[in-house]
Amino acid sequence: MRSENEHTNKIEDISYKELRALEEIEENPELTQRQLSRKMGVALGVGNLLLKNLAKKGYIKVTHLSWKRWIYVVTPKGMTRKVNLTLAYIDSFLGHYKKVKKILKENLNSLTLNKESRVAIIGTGELAELAYLALLDIGVDEIDMYGDDDDKPVFLGMDVRYLRNIEVNEYSKIVVTSVDLESVQTVIKEKSFDSNKIVGLLKNGQMVK
Repeated sequence: MRSENEHTNKIEDISYKELRALEEIEENPELTQRQLSRKMGVALGVGNLLLKNLAKKGYIKVTHLSWKRWIYVVTPKGMTRKVNLTLAYIDSFLGHYKKVKKILKENLNSLTLNKESRVAIIGTGELAELAYLALLDIGVDEIDMYGDDDDKPVFLGMDVRYLRNIEVNEYSKIVVTSVDLESVQTVIKEKSFDSNKIVGLLKNGQMVK
């Protein structure tokens, strides 16, 4: 049986996919199902189902132009849905940002922060972006980004360094925004780093409360 959090996360994921699809369709009404799926990073079957659901809900109008060629138009109802989803996403983003900032403030409270303070962020997802913005807001300017081989090579205009090369003792704190803590813990153990200096923003895949 799904927990309340799992159910809520599933609803939020569906809403986010709807928002992304409506944005892509509005920008290019003649995009194919394959193009939409690729842009959204989902399987072709998922993209196809998403379009069918949007049409069924009346958010888009589908017109068959020719063999394997369709045109999708966002309806007035779909535009209203897009605006509401955008506002909800912004509200959610700000809520997460405040939570991340609170966690970081509590963990950095014992440190004397200045322009020489150095903090490493591990991860290159949205949570890492929130952590970066929160650290700047707190007053930390020296921030380095770390990730695994599969992470983005550039994030927020900065080069992403390999986690395996991190010199942990150069940092006042290490902020972990990745779900995969195993590789992080392995590196920390090998580098003999004080585990109390690690700030984890996720627990069991969920934002720390």
